[in-house]
Amino acid sequence: MSTRWEQAARLAVGVGLAVVGVRAAQGRAPVEHSFTPVPPIASKSVTAPAPPTASDGEEVAYRLTELLGGAQVDMPQMLRGLGDLTIHWRRMQAPWKDTLRHSRARLVQLVALRTSATEKAHTVTMKTGEQVTFDVRQWNMAEGSYAEREAIVAPTPASLRYRLVLPPHAALSFDPAVLGVGEGAKGRAIGDVRFVTTIKEGQGPAEELGRVTVTTLERDRWGSVRYDLERWSGKDVELEIRTEASPNAAVAAEGALPPALALLGAPRITRRGPTRLPYSVLWIVVDSLRPDVIASFHDPNVDAKKRAAKRPPGDTLLPSIPGLTPHLDALAERGTVYRDAISAAPWTRPGTLAMLAGVHSKDMGLSPLPWIIPEPMLDAYYRSEPPLLALSMRRAGARTDAIVNNNFMLGYAAVGVDMGFERVDDFRYRTADTHEVTEAALATLRAHKDERFFYFVNYNSPHDPYDPPDECVARVPKPPVGPRDDSVARYMAEACKDDAAIGKLMAELDALGLRDKTLVVVTADHGETLSQAHEFVAEGLDQVNTRFHHAFAMYEETTRIPILLSLPGVVPEGKAVDGRVSNLDLAPTVASVLRLDQDPRWQGIDLVALAKSGQRAPERPIVTLGRASAAIFWGKWRYALRENEARKVTLVHQEGATITVADELFDLDEDPGETKSLSGSPAHAATVADLRARLQLALAPKKAASTDDKAGAAPIVMVRFAGAGKVRRVFATIRVKGGKSLAFAPFGISKDAVKPGESLLTVDAVTAKETLVGLDLTVLPDLAPLEWTFTFDDKTLLDDMVFGGPLGVTVPGLSRGILDAGTRTFAAARAFPFVDPTIDDGVFVVRIGGDPGGPERVAGGAAAAEVQSALKQWGYAK
Repeated sequence: MSTRWEQAARLAVGVGLAVVGVRAAQGRAPVEHSFTPVPPIASKSVTAPAPPTASDGEEVAYRLTELLGGAQVDMPQMLRGLGDLTIHWRRMQAPWKDTLRHSRARLVQLVALRTSATEKAHTVTMKTGEQVTFDVRQWNMAEGSYAEREAIVAPTPASLRYRLVLPPHAALSFDPAVLGVGEGAKGRAIGDVRFVTTIKEGQGPAEELGRVTVTTLERDRWGSVRYDLERWSGKDVELEIRTEASPNAAVAAEGALPPALALLGAPRITRRGPTRLPYSVLWIVVDSLRPDVIASFHDPNVDAKKRAAKRPPGDTLLPSIPGLTPHLDALAERGTVYRDAISAAPWTRPGTLAMLAGVHSKDMGLSPLPWIIPEPMLDAYYRSEPPLLALSMRRAGARTDAIVNNNFMLGYAAVGVDMGFERVDDFRYRTADTHEVTEAALATLRAHKDERFFYFVNYNSPHDPYDPPDECVARVPKPPVGPRDDSVARYMAEACKDDAAIGKLMAELDALGLRDKTLVVVTADHGETLSQAHEFVAEGLDQVNTRFHHAFAMYEETTRIPILLSLPGVVPEGKAVDGRVSNLDLAPTVASVLRLDQDPRWQGIDLVALAKSGQRAPERPIVTLGRASAAIFWGKWRYALRENEARKVTLVHQEGATITVADELFDLDEDPGETKSLSGSPAHAATVADLRARLQLALAPKKAASTDDKAGAAPIVMVRFAGAGKVRRVFATIRVKGGKSLAFAPFGISKDAVKPGESLLTVDAVTAKETLVGLDLTVLPDLAPLEWTFTFDDKTLLDDMVFGGPLGVTVPGLSRGILDAGTRTFAAARAFPFVDPTIDDGVFVVRIGGDPGGPERVAGGAAAAEVQSALKQWGYAK
């Protein structure tokens, strides 16, 4: 039976409030305090909530972002504010707001603000001496730290009113911020911005809970505020949050005041008492961590059997080094380890998605091949309603934070997707992230120790480049006890660094009394290719050298990962489970421990139940999907099938011989180091056929991703001209190459301004001062190349004046047309971006609908050069 406040929460969605006047605050004096920026994970109490007499913890009762559809919203400058927001590129519209099927959905944005003093763009010197700097909007790789919040955009002046029945022992919290983009006409700052919060019971007077003032110097930083609502527990109230700007004298003298972009980060109401979730979750991922780095994951008998095999493993098996990772070994004694676990993918984005969603990324619409995700794939992913564990935890009242060095977990970058967390603290450092991630995670645990939480903590140390501390290097013994290769030794020492950080997190759980209330998960997104025997260059995949990397090889050492679970009294302690498991098992396992509903799309098993049974993992096909490759583990066999891009390889240690490899078959009993493929042997033809059939069955779609009803229709290429508030003469020629037809529809220009031919259009028009003009093009067949030239006032426009795609950014080659898969991919969008014709200057192009032409291929042409340059910097390509 639902409580009164639970019923009210459901009623609040979709029911608008009556317009009510808010009278002057009466009763308790309002609290006035200056805004003091704090680390994104800290909290600042205005009035400390009175602890209830009996409580199991604190959980989220309402997220105000999700109740926005039922709120009374007064924002006279909403459209202007949303337009200003487009200047801030580190943001995207929140994709998981099913209750906001109207214009208010645009007000819920995922916004990231820089928390480091500076950020540094990645630049690499090419062999030619050329300095190449990478497009951070695609790769999200500028060194610095950033805090993303799911926020309500409230451009001043704004008022949000919610009619709610408050739960027991309630509190309101949000992270206020002001973006520094809504400035005065001549670049002067508007002035201070206030966040004023009031509450009113029934028809009584409104009381001011408090106000936060953000000055000009305090912009672009998240604060944190909390108000105690204990006095109104169980009451029917109207809660109002207002944003107000105070113009300075210079701006006020100019007349109309532009809006200040105020943000309410993660606004929510919590309740204290018995919680719906019996435990919290601390999920720790160490990028590229192999299980054989950790002594407790070694079984001496299994190691001895491998070394006695017909073809010994050689350097594919790392030595067991007690004392290298003492904290993980100690945690293993307090939990269960799964020694033979396989990742669903050999690189980060699909590997992370698989563990958090319980299904392969392909079953969510995302191929594991491209680095930059084509817009149609993104659309398929978000429309597929993926079964992300973070979303399940949110619905159950948990706080969901990701504290990471993982550029694939932020959807505003072209390489990433949103994975359902309401807060993401992102530390973009190649080797200095461990300390930052740990301190942020510790502060989060301390500040919110009473809350039910799902914290996803992602380290990155045992990942090229290897830069371990001297103390950890000293722990790796010299050969023959330790590895012969110095790079392998340094890789192992990097794991030692993150082990120390994990030790700090475990000590903090103990100090806060949270160990018995928190399920701890430790795993990796994939392994690492360290063996010299597995060194080759993938000619069709960015010419990468597979050794000391991942993503391009499908060997067992590249896909094996550790899985360690610990929760006293629930997960067996000091236990090791034999038999092959997958990181697809993690989401259903966590859901089972937390008593959440099992999503029918999850493909895994309950690992805790398996540990309690005392049995080996059941024999089942385990599939891992890589870049243009797929592999299946079945019994003693690993079989891999390669697509065209992955077939041509150069063998580094065989005089640079280049060969074509269509598939691979390895007997892991006789050849645990995977040094001799048996796929071409007639004696194993039946085994190859059987495993290929099993793999193809596993690759069959489990559930078709939802797509727009217009999928497959001829795409529309929208071309718009903006003149920065000036009337400019536009002349364009547009030609379809090898196509059957080129149709057009004018937009804001006379039809007579367009002169059509059989496969050529000429446009002679002018821009408008305050509106966009242009035309819409339809090409058949839809993949026929479009070639064009644009001139403004007789000046030919180059790439720096022609913009494309959902962000409206420069695209290499787009000034010449949509000529190849690369420009088609980067021009693809679900909708036209916001463009202000009074400010923006140039041509804006998007391609909506249709097939970009092989979206599972890396973009070609000039766009591919950008991908290749970034891969060279990271060491993934030569």
